[in-house]
Amino acid sequence: MKQTLILPRWGTFAMFLANGFGFGAWATGIAPLKAMLSLSAGSLSLALLAMSIGGLIAMQPASHLTQRLGGTGKAAQIASFAFPVALSLPFLSPNLPVLMAACALMGATGCIMGVSINAHASHIETSWGAPIMSSFHAGFSLGGLVGTGFGALLLSLHVPTHLLMLPAAIGVLSIVALGSGFLGEGDTTKHEGQAMFRLPERAIWGLAAILTLCFMSEGAMADWSGIYLTTLGESPARAAAGYAAFSATMVLGRLTGDAIVHRFGRSLVIGLGCALAALGLILATAVPTLAAVVAGFALVG
Repeated sequence: MKQTLILPRWGTFAMFLANGFGFGAWATGIAPLKAMLSLSAGSLSLALLAMSIGGLIAMQPASHLTQRLGGTGKAAQIASFAFPVALSLPFLSPNLPVLMAACALMGATGCIMGVSINAHASHIETSWGAPIMSSFHAGFSLGGLVGTGFGALLLSLHVPTHLLMLPAAIGVLSIVALGSGFLGEGDTTKHEGQAMFRLPERAIWGLAAILTLCFMSEGAMADWSGIYLTTLGESPARAAAGYAAFSATMVLGRLTGDAIVHRFGRSLVIGLGCALAALGLILATAVPTLAAVVAGFALVG
């Protein structure tokens, strides 16, 4: 059975890699984008908020879209081709209102891609018969690390800001094109009559609150780590080291996550993980030097 799932597993890993690559490159481009449009921190936060709102709105119908497209494999394939198209649009924006619209579209396509590839990965994990989800998420973090390095390279080569995401988008498209043909059909089960939105059960409210804080921290790393380091006097290329360190330790954690949880238990790992992330944020803000900030962001990862 596993032999027939090897190619779908690697194809799905490639989608996670592509998704992470795009967001890693985006993280390196935020500071130059802010400078190009002469945005204040407040104005930039509106554009980033628009991205989150776009993702939140798209998240609700994403599972239903997966069913309508004929399975998780097809949905993952279509969404993965849509995301890189939207990736370069914010850098072509002439002003803040257009930037907000472009960011909302990017957030929506990125979210739909994330939901669809996670649904497909869950189906593959169930069929595989062993916990392998952490390895897929490691692909996202590895993609973020590679995308950050790629973005830093483009910055060091002085690529014009409005063209900065075009090579990254081509890179994402290339990975998607190589991997999408191996995804397979995936889960084609139709769940008729399910509500598009419902509140979570009371038993998982605490976990949902922790997850919200985790996503806030991850979003802060992606959206503001580069900005923070540039305010400390670092160049945009050197500022990419912050998100690179975060992504690198995320890869390490996700590759070893299943074994660590098996050894110490979920509750202890969640608690210690939150404590390490908090310590990393304190270090990065209390000691505003490049080495300390990078080390702090690594602890958050």
